[in-house]
Amino acid sequence: MKKCMILIFIIINTFVFTSTFKLTNDYGKYLNNRMDFDIEFEDLYDTSLNYNFKLKEREFETSNLIDIFNYFDFSQPGFKIHYRFIDDKKDIFYVKNSFDSFHMIIDDYIILNMKDLYFGIYFNKEYFSTSFWFKVNDFYDSAYALTLKNKDLFGISLNFQNHDIKPYLFFKNIYLNFENFNLNEIIIMEKEFNIYYNIKTGNLNINSFYFEKHEDNFIIRFPINKNIFLSYSNDGIGISISIQI
Repeated sequence: MKKCMILIFIIINTFVFTSTFKLTNDYGKYLNNRMDFDIEFEDLYDTSLNYNFKLKEREFETSNLIDIFNYFDFSQPGFKIHYRFIDDKKDIFYVKNSFDSFHMIIDDYIILNMKDLYFGIYFNKEYFSTSFWFKVNDFYDSAYALTLKNKDLFGISLNFQNHDIKPYLFFKNIYLNFENFNLNEIIIMEKEFNIYYNIKTGNLNINSFYFEKHEDNFIIRFPINKNIFLSYSNDGIGISISIQI
């Protein structure tokens, strides 16, 4: 039901607001259809979405809810709602949770994680930032982070949570999270694509037109020309045809 409501929301926005729409058909063992939407309402919000649905013999597979939005940016003076949209906040707690949660941001320093209900206070200077987070219904579930950085180009941070100290490094929009000083997570956030990889669990999630990986499903598209691609997926080799409308 939630997926249907989101699809209706996408279709309405496509026709009402400034947007581009691209339809891609992946022909292989099964027919997979991907719809890409770039929707922009000037001075209000900007979002990129994709929706996959695959026709199998007796099944109908669709995108997971967390993977429909590539990013979402609703910005008004003093108030924002973001999803997989990092802007200038280089806080690892914020970055990591942005991958699967919407955040409400007030005056650029008060943040509410809308999935797990973490409340954050974030202070940012050119070469230094700090944040404090706690769960709304459990104040003892808290985290604290200190970050030294060269503007927003690169930096190092210490994250204090559950009696542990976890360092992380970032370079632009690439984030490396460490556990016991061993590399544990890699996060990359861009408008065109995003990647989350947990080395410990092996969980890999990639959102990109050319390479998608979600749970046990993956597809790689190799361009032949602007509209035709050779594809390789967990269903085998195929051909993809993409048309922008």
